[in-house]
Amino acid sequence: MCKGIEKLKEAVIFDCNKGEGCFNPNGCNHEFYRTVLEDNLVLIKMGIDTSCKRISNCTHKYCDKFKWVIDRAKHYAEVTGLDYKDIIDNWEKIVIIGT
Repeated sequence: MCKGIEKLKEAVIFDCNKGEGCFNPNGCNHEFYRTVLEDNLVLIKMGIDTSCKRISNCTHKYCDKFKWVIDRAKHYAEVTGLDYKDIIDNWEKIVIIGT
């Protein structure tokens, strides 16, 4: 694996460990919200009998962002004829130099 992808993957895994402790390079695949029966009597009287509850500690979906970066690099590779790994490596160099 190229250095750019490795570095990106390490950063995403680090951040994922703050949430659910999961990492999926194909994008987030766990449940974030669940519809549950409402227990607030005032809301039930108003006709609201369900609510949406956050059930995940993950709030950032970095796995989706990781997949997006890889997908964009592969798209740019198709258009430019370059290798997608080189695109990510060079992006890493540009970001480091630019900061």
